Amino acid sequence: ELFQSGLESARGQRWVEARDAFAESLSLAERPSTLLNLAGAQVQTGQLVEGAASYRRFLEIATDAREAAHRADAESALATVDARIPHVTIRIDGLSAGDAVRLDGNVLMPGAIDTPTPLDPGAHDVTVSREGRSIASQHFQLAEALDIEIELTVAPVITAPVEVARIETTPPMDEVIAVPVREEAHGDDSVVWIAVGVSIGVAVAIGVVVAILVATQDQGAPAPYQGNLGNGVVRF
Repeated sequence: ELFQSGLESARGQRWVEARDAFAESLSLAERPSTLLNLAGAQVQTGQLVEGAASYRRFLEIATDAREAAHRADAESALATVDARIPHVTIRIDGLSAGDAVRLDGNVLMPGAIDTPTPLDPGAHDVTVSREGRSIASQHFQLAEALDIEIELTVAPVITAPVEVARIETTPPMDEVIAVPVREEAHGDDSVVWIAVGVSIGVAVAIGVVVAILVATQDQGAPAPYQGNLGNGVVRF
């Protein structure tokens, strides 16, 4: 029914209705006759790129004798349509890896940049967006069989230099310096030995270990010396 509706519209030169009916019929069943009629309706409505694709698909699947009779007509029509299709080559200076290039709202793959792209005649738009914001755009018109170049310049992304932190190798703590310090506390001869371990790295950490040697005291001696480890006292 859809195919017959398309034929009736084509006979009345209602090409948009014919194209839509043939396209819907093709979505239900891919037949060479539908493709051949769809291609003609697409070309009549200015869809040259789509029409050429439909002719090529027809030539791929039209294999039996009845369909083969129309191959010569399809090949001739395809050559004529290909000659009418205009092309645009988009060149962009300053394009960065994260930028999105869209042609008529469709994202262009990187391989399509600097490469001739076939388009239907008429009005077109190319835009470049970065982080969701448009940074460049160009509106242009294409006539049949016209090949043009569109050149856009965008500001390149400036990346701040990354400061690399210096990492110094921390030498093993293989040396302990013992410094004798003689102090007089409460009149006795207590000797305090301070062992200092020094480790040099990104941050300098100093560990101090304090050992307190308390001399034996007689009954009349004053209270034993209390070091800087708190109130604990070690008696010998």
